[in-house]
Amino acid sequence: MKKVPKAKSNALDIEAYGKQLDFINNEDKHSAFLGGRGSGKSEAGAIKLLLYLLDYPGAVVMVVAPIYKTLWNSTLESIKKVFPPHIYKFYEQKREIILEPEYGGSKILLSSADNPDDLRGPNLAAFWLDEAAQMKPDVWKILVPTLRQSGRFRYQGWITGTPRGFNWIYQEFAREKRENYWMIQASAEENPFLPKGFIDDLRESYKNDPDFAFQELEGGFTVVGGREFFVRSVLESLDTPEPIETREGCIEIWKSPYVGGRYVAGCDPCWGETNSYGVATVLDWQTGEQVAKIRGRIQPDEMAQKFTDLCREYNNAYALAEVNGEGRHLVDKMLELDYGSRMYHRHPEWWAHEDKQGWHTNTKTRPEILSELEEAIRLRLTKPNSRNTIDEMMSFIRDEKGKTGASEGAYDDEVMAYAMAWHGRQYATFTTREEKVKVLSY
Repeated sequence: MKKVPKAKSNALDIEAYGKQLDFINNEDKHSAFLGGRGSGKSEAGAIKLLLYLLDYPGAVVMVVAPIYKTLWNSTLESIKKVFPPHIYKFYEQKREIILEPEYGGSKILLSSADNPDDLRGPNLAAFWLDEAAQMKPDVWKILVPTLRQSGRFRYQGWITGTPRGFNWIYQEFAREKRENYWMIQASAEENPFLPKGFIDDLRESYKNDPDFAFQELEGGFTVVGGREFFVRSVLESLDTPEPIETREGCIEIWKSPYVGGRYVAGCDPCWGETNSYGVATVLDWQTGEQVAKIRGRIQPDEMAQKFTDLCREYNNAYALAEVNGEGRHLVDKMLELDYGSRMYHRHPEWWAHEDKQGWHTNTKTRPEILSELEEAIRLRLTKPNSRNTIDEMMSFIRDEKGKTGASEGAYDDEVMAYAMAWHGRQYATFTTREEKVKVLSY
């Protein structure tokens, strides 16, 4: 048990244990304190916040929790526990905390991660995500570029929480050593401030679920309530080259099309689902390598145009576009754009049955295409190049009832688009529309 070093501008007397101190004193741009329940995660985050504000007068810092209930009942309570009451004012309606002028006048913006896009806009000196594993990866990606407040600040973004499988936190902080990224993990047993019997009670509660105990007590990365769908060791071994070109903020290119090259593509529109993305992936038909990708919150008609243009660029790639829900509008738009002859169809006389165009994902086809993709990844028959695609595969699980999907705090849009593209290799033809009509007319 040690005392936190005094801030440069004000004397503080706050107790913290070893790993909390390591986290509090760490000066990397991005740091993470991951631990089990009762390991003092939020308190460590609050102490780090207080010292930062006192060391950098005038700083604007955003504090984010998964939902407002967590913000008010947990994160804010940790702040109130740590912050001396005479040094700040709390403005509940504005969701702001402002330090008194004699303590630097720094400001805390309080927010939730319900809608990540709401976090855009402010220029920050630092941010803190509490219970970060329960948030979507967008929150991190949106907030990192906000570290641009004018002034002489040490820009920092830190997270606290308990891991939730191998989602974005594992990818950002644990998968590989990265410059300016630092992480520490703490077991609840390491916290000397816990009441007597706390750990014993938790261990008794979790004795029949060792994976859950490892996550909730040790703060370890594991899959709870299911198992990994893809082979993690294979995914971890894959390199993720930088795209050779990025367009419009949503299109990434790893390899340009070559003369005579054959390509297949899959598209999961996903518009209309909360916090989901429209994704399209293009694969080299022969090698199985991912060569291009579209990813963004894009309206179906706009996605249809972008997907069609990209497919045409890749030598009229054979396309599987999901027709479910909003996908119907996307497929209809692609037909208007005269791309029907290069799309998957469910009728031999496709030109007379345009309503049969498009891939339908259902309880029969979804397991089929996912099983094919799992095998392809395991046997290294395909090569994802996008780090985000690999991240989604890492956090894709099969639960105890056999249902597949993204683990908490993750997406599966890229997995489904990739699975459709891979499945499309067996249907892909590379003849012109006129040639196909002639052949089918015999």
